[in-house]
Amino acid sequence: MLYRASWFLCAGLMLCVTAVIARAETVTIRFNDLTDFAETHSPRTKIIKYEFDRTRAERDEELQWSNPELSYYRDNVDQSEESQVTLGKRFEAPWAYFKKRSSWNDRLTSAKLQQKQSGLDHLAALKTGYVRLQLFNEYLLRLGQLKEILTDASHVATSRYSEGHLSGVEEHLIQMSVISLNASYLTARQEQRETTARWRAATGISADDSLILETDIAYESIELRSSAHYVALIETQPELQAKVALQQAFSKRAAAERAGFIPSLYLYIGQKKISPDFDGFMAGASLSLPLFNRNGAASRKYEVESAIALNEAKLHRSHLTGYVQALVRSISESQLSLATEAAHFDEDMEALNNLLYTYEEGWMTLNELLNAIQIEVNGLKDYYDQFIRYYENIFALEALTGELLVSF
Repeated sequence: MLYRASWFLCAGLMLCVTAVIARAETVTIRFNDLTDFAETHSPRTKIIKYEFDRTRAERDEELQWSNPELSYYRDNVDQSEESQVTLGKRFEAPWAYFKKRSSWNDRLTSAKLQQKQSGLDHLAALKTGYVRLQLFNEYLLRLGQLKEILTDASHVATSRYSEGHLSGVEEHLIQMSVISLNASYLTARQEQRETTARWRAATGISADDSLILETDIAYESIELRSSAHYVALIETQPELQAKVALQQAFSKRAAAERAGFIPSLYLYIGQKKISPDFDGFMAGASLSLPLFNRNGAASRKYEVESAIALNEAKLHRSHLTGYVQALVRSISESQLSLATEAAHFDEDMEALNNLLYTYEEGWMTLNELLNAIQIEVNGLKDYYDQFIRYYENIFALEALTGELLVSF
């Protein structure tokens, strides 16, 4: 009986594992396919689209016409009967309605441009994440090789210590160096896992799916043009255009509020009957009088909003000018150093193996070996940080100017 229960339990577990495996997929992404993949899978891309749809719904909500009103009245007093049916419609500031519509159209244009800029920024972040993950793999591989070299060196040091050729302090130092390098490796591995999790979420890839990044990332020199060329493209940047359109929208809305100082007009028609002798049609109108509220506060509010938007556009234009110039300088400086460093790091591991051989043969002291490995660890981190920052700056410049600068 116990054997049968165990069999059913194992079968159930196997079915659960099989179901989980069946749901998992293998997702393979090439760098140049990121745009299309994000368009169909990324939650952030969908959020950006819905934010625009929300603005459009807000416009439709404010601009929709109010419903007509149907009323019926009947009175029967003393042998006389009176009844009437009326159909009325309230028009909220009809002379300002089309000004409001024009204002909202500008706001919708602003939202559309902001949607485009948000998409470009999101794509730049995804590209940077792709490069970061690929370079993380290389960085961890190189760090792992350094761990092996230092571990082998520690074994040699332990052997020399047991033979009396190495002091206890020196043997302790190399063991501490091994611990330090292991800690650096584990920290980098944790950062890689966290970066992968964030990138998966931003791209729309399930944590259960296997992920293959198919494109290898290597140093690519780009044909960088002058700062003046990229600064000239600032005026076409969607976010700046969005701020300009928003300022125009607020300016038009202020004019609409000034024109709408009489808030509403009510028109109605109907039929009235007083039995037994009177029967006929009726019509009327009512108009709000601006005795206490002339809509001045609303007009002033949008005038202030227009002034704020105008200055935000000026501030953003000034910021973009400096930011683009800084990006161009940083990319140019990185190209000068990475052009030689990339080739050096490709040949570096052979030199490190020779370094271990030199120590094993006794031609290098332990302190010299530890200093050399520490220099290598620091240089390795600085190199990959600069490598990632180089492409991050390129993708940021692409998002600001709309020019495609690099493709793998």
